[in-house]
Amino acid sequence: AVQYASDRWVFEYSHGFSLKLNRQPFALTQAERDEALTINVPWTTGAGVGLRFLGTWHVLLEVKAHRYDIRHPSGQTASYTTYSVGPGIFYTVYLWKRLFIQPNVRWWPNVGSSLTGNRQTFVRADGTSFDHAVHDFGLFANVNLGWTF
Repeated sequence: AVQYASDRWVFEYSHGFSLKLNRQPFALTQAERDEALTINVPWTTGAGVGLRFLGTWHVLLEVKAHRYDIRHPSGQTASYTTYSVGPGIFYTVYLWKRLFIQPNVRWWPNVGSSLTGNRQTFVRADGTSFDHAVHDFGLFANVNLGWTF
């Protein structure tokens, strides 16, 4: 993350990459686990604006885009992008000069996606189908590493 922080305002850009959601099963929905989908997020990016309070705490409203690569056990694949808008609360710990680490809690609900109807249908080996609803990060804890200007 890169952020500009004044006495009151915080402006941030953050970028994540190469996230493999299967490494943290709690990051998948029950339906995604039951269907044994492999879900990778090659990138997630966006910006936020918010207010500082109590010195090292701030809240942001973030606008994000997340790219997903999905693999079904049948070998079928799908790729799509979701878009989210949501709040986050951050606590900043400065490690050295302006280098920081920020534990945070975010809520990134989807507001749209590149898939028509926000769904992808996969056909199982037995001929039945599975409707995958686009992945939604929802509420989660995270840690940013970044620099303040």
